Amino acid sequence: MRMNGKIGIVTAAASGMGRAGALRFAREGGSVTVVDIDASGVQRVVKEIADAGGRAHGIVADLTKDDDARRIDLMSERR
Repeated sequence: MRMNGKIGIVTAAASGMGRAGALRFAREGGSVTVVDIDASGVQRVVKEIADAGGRAHGIVADLTKDDDARRIDLMSERR
């Protein structure tokens, strides 16, 4: 549980390497914010983490848009 008490933001987390990173972070005890443009993928990864006993929060965002990037920062601070 190396990440116990830590909060991580993982982008492009609906699939591939991002998904793997989010799952690993949660498996190590961290709370994960799962970020991706793919809404159903975000929900799927958040559910996968929660079903395994982890803590996750999903944000649907396009990081090529400045407003979305700022929104992620603000939402993460509130957690």
